[in-house]
Amino acid sequence: MTSRSASRLGAAAGLAYVMLVLLGNDVLGAGSGPDFTAPATKVAAHLAANPPTTVTYIGGFLELIGLLCFVVFVAKLFCVVRRAEGGDGFLAVTALSAGLLSAAIKFTSGPAALEAFNRAREGLDPQLAAALLDMNGFAFLLTFALDALMLAAVAVVSLRTGLLPRWQGILAAIAAPLLLLNVAGAATVPPLGMLLALLWMAAVSVTLVRRVGPSDAVPVGAHGARPATS
Repeated sequence: MTSRSASRLGAAAGLAYVMLVLLGNDVLGAGSGPDFTAPATKVAAHLAANPPTTVTYIGGFLELIGLLCFVVFVAKLFCVVRRAEGGDGFLAVTALSAGLLSAAIKFTSGPAALEAFNRAREGLDPQLAAALLDMNGFAFLLTFALDALMLAAVAVVSLRTGLLPRWQGILAAIAAPLLLLNVAGAATVPPLGMLLALLWMAAVSVTLVRRVGPSDAVPVGAHGARPATS
């Protein structure tokens, strides 16, 4: 694999993340269920009436692969932002740290929901069922704050240096505070920030794929094999 191909894969991982999460969560319904405002009895009744199926687990697995793609995309984004910002900048590291922490919280919040789904057929105490699903839901909500920090850091660098098309820098700057508003409002605020963030990731992914040029077409690991020149 050439470095150009690897660079394109890293850039395309952002679009893959968006598509896989939407497919697994919204199309296959891996993340469907009552929201934070639902009473515990309703949550338990939903689990009992809708035990996980093969489709549910497929959807969850697609989301898992999507999260792995998100980690790859964040790493690629870090490289691009660091190059534009310069070696002494801190915003690239901020974006990387926020993105990786967001992914880590998403990963670690999964077991609570999986346990609720796994024990659904056996009957769960309503309070326990609600607590398990709420742990997963609130953890996911907290990732919006980290995603907002990532987008804000990239927006500052982009608008200052022209790293991305101007509309993408503006979109990131708009989506970041909306994500924080989603955190503050929980289930009472429409998830416009999340939708704009997903749109931004998909758009940036396409932009970065298109910008991969012939200069990246060096086989991975071949740098050390070049003859020394004065």
